[in-house]
Amino acid sequence: MDIVTIKKIIQAALLGCTPDNSTVFRYAITPLTTNQPTIKIFYNSEKVAGKSFPKDDPAIYLALGCALYNIKACCKELSLEVSVDIATKENNSDLLALISLSKLPPEKEEISSTIQVIKKRHTDRGAYHKKISEKDKQAIQDITTRSTRNSTLLFESKDKSSLIKLIQKASEIRFQVKEIHALLKNSLQFDNSQPDGLHINTLALPPGGKYFLKFISKWDNLALINKIGGYKLLASQETALLKNSPCLLILRGKGSQLDFISSGEELCHVWTSLNNAGYSVHPYYVIPDILHRLDMKTLPSKHHVQAEHLLFEGAALLEKDKEFVYMILRIGKTKKSAIRSTRPDIESILSIEDH
Repeated sequence: MDIVTIKKIIQAALLGCTPDNSTVFRYAITPLTTNQPTIKIFYNSEKVAGKSFPKDDPAIYLALGCALYNIKACCKELSLEVSVDIATKENNSDLLALISLSKLPPEKEEISSTIQVIKKRHTDRGAYHKKISEKDKQAIQDITTRSTRNSTLLFESKDKSSLIKLIQKASEIRFQVKEIHALLKNSLQFDNSQPDGLHINTLALPPGGKYFLKFISKWDNLALINKIGGYKLLASQETALLKNSPCLLILRGKGSQLDFISSGEELCHVWTSLNNAGYSVHPYYVIPDILHRLDMKTLPSKHHVQAEHLLFEGAALLEKDKEFVYMILRIGKTKKSAIRSTRPDIESILSIEDH
């Protein structure tokens, strides 16, 4: 197998969803001297350690699942057998996964059609049309049924309103936690100096929003306006888009490392399928993040009661069949085409090993 094809597979992995569009992974290929190369996926500690989610966070495992989904999709088109070994949580190195490719009788060496499907997956943070047709509702229902195991699709209903209130309460906590705020600050890009991260022009901000966001990107400024309830206003603005969107999708899974990775594959599947069918998608991770921090005792103690109420009030919606929410997706038809995020050049995150 030639290096060009393997690079295309890794390029597809690079297009998977990651926390705040950050480059949380790097890749290596070994060995190139055989017809059965191996792709290694590493946590990109040199770039993101201390700036994004840690290596063993569910957000990283979900992103890893997304990368694996894209790799498997490309390998399926190439008639490659794929064997995936996941590094254990106890592993002290940055290695996350090792993918062995076993070549079957070759049918083709081109994966352009799969790449085009993968490239259509994107985040649309803008406003959606509040109402959609019954045909669209059925199409979204069909896609989510085919692509997910344990999910709930909510159109206009009391449950949808209840879920939005839960997201708002979780957001209120988030805007008061310095450590979570730091993740946002580290990912924001106010110019084009970096190819990854949250570029300001992809956020669909209102007039003056760029300057306000730059102001509150400094924790001292956010802490100051929080004294007069700024966190409530920010959370309310964040959930306004949810109220004016036609449907929300709750995705659930189990809580082990392997389960989160499997859930990441599911997430990428349904997200890619919806985008390719012409529907916009915007992920909301704030509830799973707050509840994970509560469980790991990394959430400041003054917010424990709020988070516990969130867990109690949302149990009926967030939990089902002993599986718990890992992501919520806002789904609809956008009013304006999204400005797409960019990713770094593959050469900057790829190394070639000879052993």
